[in-house]
Amino acid sequence: AVCTMVLKPAEATPLCAIETFKILQQAGVPDGVLNLVTAADPKPIGEVFVTDPRVRKITFTGSTVVGKHLAAGAGAAMKLISLELGGHAPFIVCKDADPIHAAKGAAAVKFLNTGQACISPNRIFVHHDALQPFVGEMVKRVARLRAGNGLEEGVGIGPLVNRQAIDKVDNQVKDAVNNGATLLHGGERLLDDGLDQGTFYAPTVLSDVTPDMLIYREETFGPVAAIVPYGDDDDVIAMANDTQYGLAAYVYTNNLAEAMRTFEALNFGIVGINDINPTGAAAPFGGVKESGLGREGGREGITEYLDVKLGGFAI
Repeated sequence: AVCTMVLKPAEATPLCAIETFKILQQAGVPDGVLNLVTAADPKPIGEVFVTDPRVRKITFTGSTVVGKHLAAGAGAAMKLISLELGGHAPFIVCKDADPIHAAKGAAAVKFLNTGQACISPNRIFVHHDALQPFVGEMVKRVARLRAGNGLEEGVGIGPLVNRQAIDKVDNQVKDAVNNGATLLHGGERLLDDGLDQGTFYAPTVLSDVTPDMLIYREETFGPVAAIVPYGDDDDVIAMANDTQYGLAAYVYTNNLAEAMRTFEALNFGIVGINDINPTGAAAPFGGVKESGLGREGGREGITEYLDVKLGGFAI
């Protein structure tokens, strides 16, 4: 879109951005076109983004709370804004689905980046008829995951971003168990073999999760698979849509009519049908409701950075 840019990476994770900017500099990007600002306290930088008239457009990826604050400031200054915020993705395993295939997909996307992904499934709805084989395969796969240093061979689970993230995940798990959920695997912070030096949480599987539990309502952003049994197709759509978020959703079914019905009924910006990676640079990425505004990627993503100008010429 030929826009100059200032990037402020998340204060907890600036190193990837720094290394990326080094590569861009080596590649010959002119000074001043791409600019990087890091800080332990993001508030003063955010205030400049919102108030400085030279900033015409703001794009933010992060929490819904901060996104709303930025949107309010951008609105007051009449700035364009794109927001990619929280998610609470449902993963629906229909009655006719292959439960083993579905469990493979669920395990892969749930524990991607140790569950720290905005499109990570939070509520895994499994039809009663598919529940036993699905749960068995899920637990088997999760039990094979090994936590540790990502540079070591065979490690598939890394640390959570900080201690607050550990506390949030652990609180959700304990609340679920105290309210009747069944703990099938994990459920604790990992402290052995030097893992106490980091923020590692055991890959966890919970079953019999119900709407009165925190994990049913709150985004987890951690390595916990929360399984919710269901019996009625209409009920599961209502349960999946019962959230203020609307980023990603997943459905496993072998019935094309069911796939289309579910795709149209789910109030989410991205829906994967038997597909755990329904995104790509050429496709618009984004959510509805409190998961954000606008899109990234594709033609739609470019237009977020453009103004329409009409010219009338009489010669």
